[in-house]
Amino acid sequence: VFNTTFENMLRILILMSVLAKPVNSDRLTALDFICIYGKKCKVLDKNLHGDNEFGFAEFTNKREKITEAIKLSVKDDYVIVDYFLDHPSDLQNSVFKTDWEEIQSYIKRGDADKLSCSMGIYLEPKTKGANNQDKTDAPDGKGGIIRARRRAFYYKKNYTNTQIIPKLDLSAIK
Repeated sequence: VFNTTFENMLRILILMSVLAKPVNSDRLTALDFICIYGKKCKVLDKNLHGDNEFGFAEFTNKREKITEAIKLSVKDDYVIVDYFLDHPSDLQNSVFKTDWEEIQSYIKRGDADKLSCSMGIYLEPKTKGANNQDKTDAPDGKGGIIRARRRAFYYKKNYTNTQIIPKLDLSAIK
């Protein structure tokens, strides 16, 4: 199926396998867009998705699609994504895994709307969307579907402030 999360994941896995260094999702988005619309970007003689007038208009939606593709690649163990600014130890990774599993257990049993940013040690679920009321389908815990507020997952401030920021090398921008 055209432009599915799985198709996007396959392209980013190929991209990541040939890149010499880790890149963030914005860079992956731009590189993937160039691969798809190489002719429009004047680097190839063909566009992977064919010639159409919507090429550059698709860029705004591309980042979300690449983010979903990265999530799929991690969830299905296709790739271990470099954390770019953060390189957690095995112990820290086990805490991330525990946080993720706790969050997923709420969702699977139909309690997605009970998720709170007070959950987790390193990861926290936060509401997303217009007025934090944007809804998406979620399991109800009984085999059905309910509507629940959209969530995104963030590092907790304490983790960012103690484990990431102090290790940043900012010498290049001074």
